[in-house]
Amino acid sequence: KIEVEKIMPNPSQPRRAFGDEATARLADSIRQYGILQPLTVRRPDPGCDGQNDGESGYTDGIYELVAGERRLRAAKLLGLTHVPCIIIEADSVRSAELAIIENIQRENLNMFEQAGAIASLIDIYSLTQEQIAKRLSTSQSYIANKLRILRLTSEERYLILSNNLTERHARALLKISDGELRRQAIMHISQKGMNVAAAEEYIDKL
Repeated sequence: KIEVEKIMPNPSQPRRAFGDEATARLADSIRQYGILQPLTVRRPDPGCDGQNDGESGYTDGIYELVAGERRLRAAKLLGLTHVPCIIIEADSVRSAELAIIENIQRENLNMFEQAGAIASLIDIYSLTQEQIAKRLSTSQSYIANKLRILRLTSEERYLILSNNLTERHARALLKISDGELRRQAIMHISQKGMNVAAAEEYIDKL
């Protein structure tokens, strides 16, 4: 059991959107049954901000969240002071990997959050696509395809997500170089309810 106030958020948390309704439902479940799956935390790297315990080099009593942010948010919503945790040994790179893996395995991230998380591993920790593919137990081409969709603008990403288009739709749209034409294509594909095959045929004609 660790005090809620002593758990820092994971700076590499790939998920950016936490729905209030989903958090409220989880809080209601925790109120009835408790936290069934402990949060995963780690001791922060030596030398991070805070009071050092002078012996191990770790910040005294402070932990960094690795997995379980929604559970932590729900616990705070309920006013819980302590939460059950599993403490693991992990450096900042491993912590970032685990946060991404947990979210991808649970399919909690949208396609752009997944791609952004993978891009962060490359930018912040200087990992190659091959290294990331190995650590996520997938192929290098899978990683490359994920990263490609980050070429879409924030407006295009919003339109794709709000209209429930798939990642394959998003990749097909990258064939259109003109931004305005691409935006029009997104709306046309959405309004017509085109599947991927139909969308690709339409885009090829454009």
